[in-house]
Amino acid sequence: MIINDRRTGEKLMEIPGETLVGRDLSKFELRYADLSDLDLSLCNFEGADLEGAQFSNSILTEAVMTGCNLSEAIFTRITAPRAMFNKTKLSMTAFSYAILEEADFSEIVVDGMVNFRWIKAHRSKFRNIKNLNGANFFDADLTDADLKGSDLLQVSESER
Repeated sequence: MIINDRRTGEKLMEIPGETLVGRDLSKFELRYADLSDLDLSLCNFEGADLEGAQFSNSILTEAVMTGCNLSEAIFTRITAPRAMFNKTKLSMTAFSYAILEEADFSEIVVDGMVNFRWIKAHRSKFRNIKNLNGANFFDADLTDADLKGSDLLQVSESER
């Protein structure tokens, strides 16, 4: 399987096989990688640089993204139940229309606009987040979400 740069189309890496399910991609540099429309279930991206990567329409069931740089990454319309996004850096990151049930966003670092508009994050964890200034949760479904220890005073619920 070939992973290309979403901006230039250049090959970033080639991985043997037809699927990425369950692959260990930890600590890889996959900046601006096009990972759209893929099944990335059970993949381990821990500590990877995924700045600007595009995951639109991908399946990330139980994927591990702990400690990743997700600045400018695009997760529009993903399905990511039980995925781990804890301790990631988010800046200009988009999760619009994502299904994030039971996902873990604990201790994320929000450094600029982060779009959680129209997400479904039932029973997800958003624990111990020090700064949510710039996070937009307009029309987000956070049914039974765990927000313990997070500062919600600066969260945006506007349509902008």
